[in-house]
Amino acid sequence: LQKVIDNTPEHTRNLVYLVKNNAEIRRFTSLGIINVMKQRGMIDKNAKVFVEFYFNKYSVAVNGLRQEYTYNNDIFIRSLSAAFVSFAYNADNVMAALAVGQQFGVSFEEAVKAIEAYVPANKRSQMTKTERNTLIVDAYNANPTSMAAALDNFSNVAADCKVALLGDMLELGEESIAEHITVIKSACSRDMSMVCFVGKEFQKASSEVATELLASARFFATSDELAAYFASEPLSGATVLIKGSRGTRMENVIPVL
Repeated sequence: LQKVIDNTPEHTRNLVYLVKNNAEIRRFTSLGIINVMKQRGMIDKNAKVFVEFYFNKYSVAVNGLRQEYTYNNDIFIRSLSAAFVSFAYNADNVMAALAVGQQFGVSFEEAVKAIEAYVPANKRSQMTKTERNTLIVDAYNANPTSMAAALDNFSNVAADCKVALLGDMLELGEESIAEHITVIKSACSRDMSMVCFVGKEFQKASSEVATELLASARFFATSDELAAYFASEPLSGATVLIKGSRGTRMENVIPVL
């Protein structure tokens, strides 16, 4: 093993360390590789696929048959890049954490290791897989800035079928309708199979948006109503962004996905 590591170019080793040492980056990179290969017709869309990373190559097992690839393969580069972009909007949080650690005497090396080991939870940029779908759950809170960032990053996720489930942004006062109109226009102009909006603010804002822009949109009064919809119309094979203010309880839809 050491000989393999020594014979692997340093820039390649650095990329591999990033993937192997961070579970969330590894998951998104694996998902990206699988989705790109399905898009290109390299593997069947219903195949069972497993991706494994080594120091000088990665492998993709399709229904038990394994094929190896080098890291200069464009599929890997594209997928790794998309994985980083997916979490780019957390960059400010990472920098703040490093600054706080430095202030309290935590070495830079220890702080970096802690960040590398971090896996989002508590419905904050949390990625989970169900039997049928891949979920990006960011349902702890929502405001115009974080909603825009989440949609921007979701646009860069490589997936055959992308669905956004967006709950009201609460407590915006007089600017509420205008901000919800902005989100509706932004979400519906992106390459997504479906966009579901939950809450009274989105419903009121929808009347101010051109009908032709709402072709992929559906509106629901509550997250329970949305959950009932997906219980009767199951969603499969999708990558799903779930985001909304706490009051919308967007996590209620997770059990039926």
